[in-house]
Amino acid sequence: MLRFFKTTALIVKTTVLGGMLFMVPFIILIVVIGKAIIIIQNLLTPVYGMLGVSTISGVAFVKLLAIAILVIICFIAGLVAKSLGAKNFMQSLEANVLDKIPI
Repeated sequence: MLRFFKTTALIVKTTVLGGMLFMVPFIILIVVIGKAIIIIQNLLTPVYGMLGVSTISGVAFVKLLAIAILVIICFIAGLVAKSLGAKNFMQSLEANVLDKIPI
């Protein structure tokens, strides 16, 4: 009976730790996106006063504009990542740095 509890405790422990390690990148991504939106909103605040529009369907215009700019930045970053120069850089990085790290 004691062995059953030890096995169950081990399964629960490894499952919880695995779940936490799985969630960490998502939490970091959400925090980074949230911070980026706040930074872009702060940069756009003077501009939105000139536009004269404060909300669109009850959502702050600055927030919508910040999200749109963030999506455009991500799209451009994706295009850059697909470029030949970025692929060559990654291959060079892998050959010169990552291959020299012992596993």
